[in-house]
Amino acid sequence: MQIDNGPTIYHTGDTDVYSDMKLINAFFNVDIMLAWTGGGFAIAARDFGAGQWAAALHLGALGGALAFYLWVYALEHTTPTRVANTMTVNPIAASLLAAVLVGEPLGFNLLIGVVAVGVGIWIASTEARS
Repeated sequence: MQIDNGPTIYHTGDTDVYSDMKLINAFFNVDIMLAWTGGGFAIAARDFGAGQWAAALHLGALGGALAFYLWVYALEHTTPTRVANTMTVNPIAASLLAAVLVGEPLGFNLLIGVVAVGVGIWIASTEARS
C-alpha cells in the first residue's frame, strides 16, 4: 500500500517470515513491512479437532452465508438505513448473549457501546426538520 506523500507499507497477510522476503525490496521500495510471525491459520488448522472444524463450518454457514442472504433479503424489503441500523445492534446482542451463555463480564465499555449505538440509531432514523 502506498500512501500519498508518505510511506509504502507491505503486508504479508498470514504468510510467515521466509528467506525470499529479502527480494521484496528488489521489486518494491518498502518503508514498513507488516509480517506475520505466529504461524498463521494453516499451521493452527493442522491441530483442529472435530469441535473446531464444526465451529468453523458453523461460522461460515450461519455467520457468513446465512447472514449475507438475510442482509440482501432485508434490503429488498425495507430501507437501507433500517437495515444498516440492525447491523449496529449485532455486537451488543453478541455481548449480552456471551454474558448469558458463558459468563462473559459486562462492563462500562458495553454500557458506553449501548448508549452510542442507541444514539446512532436515533440520529439515523430521525428525519431532519425543515
